[in-house]
Amino acid sequence: MLRLVGRGWGNRQIAERLRITVLTVESHIDKLHCKLYTHNRVQLALQAHRLGYVSLDEIDYGVTVERVRERWGKP
Repeated sequence: MLRLVGRGWGNRQIAERLRITVLTVESHIDKLHCKLYTHNRVQLALQAHRLGYVSLDEIDYGVTVERVRERWGKP
């Protein structure tokens, strides 16, 4: 789970990949926040990198136009 958050994956993507519900993903992420003393997803992703769960090459940095259209529809 931490590796996928560190790569920049969203809750829905993680849920589909692991074949669990989005609510379960949110629960696991809340537990990770408590264990790693983080307050948001960016801090959690940075901790994933610092702890060696994800390399800089694996991080999805950008939001593509296709992903925005996929999520919100055409403007």
